[in-house]
Amino acid sequence: MPRIEKKIMRRRLANAYLSSVISISLVLFLLGFSALVFLNARAVSDYFKEKLSLSLILSPSTDEKSAIRKVESLSKLDFVKQANLVTKEQGRRELIEQYGEDFLRIIDDNSLDVLPLSISLSLKADYVSVDSLAKLEKRFDKDPMISEFIFTVSLVEALNSNISKISLIVMALICLLLFISFVLINNTMRLLIYSNRFTIHTMRLVGASSFFIKKPFLLKSTILSIISSILASALLALCLYFLNQEFTNLFALLSVDKLLMVITFIFVSGLFICLLSTLLAVSKISALNRDEIYA
Repeated sequence: MPRIEKKIMRRRLANAYLSSVISISLVLFLLGFSALVFLNARAVSDYFKEKLSLSLILSPSTDEKSAIRKVESLSKLDFVKQANLVTKEQGRRELIEQYGEDFLRIIDDNSLDVLPLSISLSLKADYVSVDSLAKLEKRFDKDPMISEFIFTVSLVEALNSNISKISLIVMALICLLLFISFVLINNTMRLLIYSNRFTIHTMRLVGASSFFIKKPFLLKSTILSIISSILASALLALCLYFLNQEFTNLFALLSVDKLLMVITFIFVSGLFICLLSTLLAVSKISALNRDEIYA
């Protein structure tokens, strides 16, 4: 009978540790993923800003050779990410894609010359703001070769506003997850330590010091945190692998340095919360009297 009881107790303890590792790993994974999003928010923001296409409509008198030279000069400017010439034929195709084949009834092959040459412009992320674009508009207005600078103010404002909101939301989510992870890990460690309350009480009776009582639980807590952090990091790597399959361009924005920072953050957070929870739980249970232990 004692052997059967020992097996049952070992099985229950193993299940408790397994469920603890799984729950801690999931919380640390969510925490790490949120931290990764927050750290790369600027890179993602810059990516979308630099994908924003602006248009420079050239004057009707501009020929294609002059337009090519203009593209080359624009490409050398510090604030320009990329400049491409949009020929009349390309402009015609874009208009047909936008408005449909019926557009041919208005602009046919014989009237193709009415379409001006234009330049598709992508700016560096730091210059994609309403103020910067307003300054560029004044600059291009002075250029006789450029008849119009087209950009959508509302789109730029919405892009900057949404990115700021997303960063704040992710930051709030990280704070919330830190609180949830502390509560969850604290409860988990307290339950594990509470199951050893009789052992703690016995150690107190024989005169064991506070550090001697806490030492084995701190060691177990450290092992639990390391295992959980490894699983959380592996889960994060697996998630990034699948994201790479679907969003290759966005995945390329993730730097190795930031990924290592996130993994370090996962290990440090897991270790700190587990050790703190263990210290609090052991101290609380050590303070229980005989009646409270058997309650």
